[in-house]
Amino acid sequence: MTEECGIADASQTGVAVISSELLLNGRKGFEKTAMARRCSICGKGPSVGNNVSHANNKTRRRWLPNLQQVRARLNGAVQRIRVCTRCLRSGKVEKVA
Repeated sequence: MTEECGIADASQTGVAVISSELLLNGRKGFEKTAMARRCSICGKGPSVGNNVSHANNKTRRRWLPNLQQVRARLNGAVQRIRVCTRCLRSGKVEKVA
């Protein structure tokens, strides 16, 4: 393992492991894992397609889900999760004030 750059040797596992020091950058209060733009309840994520101009030029684009970060009760514990507005509106999440 090369400690100076924080990346583990990927020859045995096939996956490079990044140390927590690189992800945190020395700052407190940040999560150790990267957050995905995905609803934690239904799994809704970004969808892809094309912007189409009047001249019919096509460029790739993404539509991101409307995610809100809420404090919710999961398995008896209060956690901060990212939830899409459809799950919030349908009552799939028990919000905690």
